[in-house]
Amino acid sequence: MKRINRLIALCLISIFMVFAASCSGKYPVEPKFAIEPKYSAVDDFSEGMARIKIRNKKGFIDTTGKVVIKPTFDGAGKFSDGLAMIIVDKKRGYIDKTGKIVIEPKFDAAWPFSEGLANVKVDGKYGFVDKTGKYAIEPLIQGTRDFHEGLARAASKGKWGYIDKSGNVDVMPKYYNASDFSEGFAAVTPDNKKWGYINKKGMMLITPKYDEAREFSDGFAAVRVGKKWGFIDDVGNFIVEPTYKEVKNFSEGLCPVMISEGGVKKWGFIDKKGKLKIENSYNNVDVFREGLALVKVVEKYGYINKKGEYVIAPQFKSAGPFFEGLAAATIDGLKWGFIENPLK
Repeated sequence: MKRINRLIALCLISIFMVFAASCSGKYPVEPKFAIEPKYSAVDDFSEGMARIKIRNKKGFIDTTGKVVIKPTFDGAGKFSDGLAMIIVDKKRGYIDKTGKIVIEPKFDAAWPFSEGLANVKVDGKYGFVDKTGKYAIEPLIQGTRDFHEGLARAASKGKWGYIDKSGNVDVMPKYYNASDFSEGFAAVTPDNKKWGYINKKGMMLITPKYDEAREFSDGFAAVRVGKKWGFIDDVGNFIVEPTYKEVKNFSEGLCPVMISEGGVKKWGFIDKKGKLKIENSYNNVDVFREGLALVKVVEKYGYINKKGEYVIAPQFKSAGPFFEGLAAATIDGLKWGFIENPLK
């Protein structure tokens, strides 16, 4: 009973916070739909295009809402490097921004282009193609991931290493698991127990001593020690001690953290000194993008700024983060459109 009363109290506090913010003057503002909600599913904007779904077929709209590629594909990915993956009769290929198929659907699996190459799968093996569809790296590898900072993860005999864009092995496959390179570092585990960080030459710069480790973002990396998360800098010093039940990545100077009080878990935001800058009063949050963070209060989604003010009060059944000035949002959970970023 006490826990139920506590939950009710927290919900009332969250609702009061929204009301108080609405009386503060400038914010919140009424959201403006740049693209009216009429699609059964959408994806975030990337390179000026967003995927839409109509009658189980995928196509693309531009930032004005104009359908520039009709929904005729069984599946589609986001645009990157000017191309998007599409699915036709269970095979994957690529189209350009006019909808023209530039790489014929012939792959069993395929992923978005990254740094000029796309990861593809053929007959159970992985390789990479360039934007003309020519193999830059033949599909002969046990497992691969996208290129990041010039290197891609590649597996051999169950262990992970890294290859360059010519397929040369830069870091020998000797790790049980590994992450993509980010800010010059990659998290790896040599024994499937503890994680550390290597550089692009394969040198272990931060000794494996963490139970879990994530990629560097905004100069910091989230690491788990036991059941608690904290943050280290690029020499392995704790900037934020492991005190949080869950965290996300730093973005635009702030990071979402989960704080459990009396059995109730709520999200807030800390700065790079570990100071709680936005109180833990949200059911869920996303990282800051374009000056705003998506937050969930009870069962509705809205957006806050870095002061913790509601710029758009929680009112959506579901919503996404802002990309290229637009965010996917649905009022009823059935039809999706895109709202404008009020800060732009």
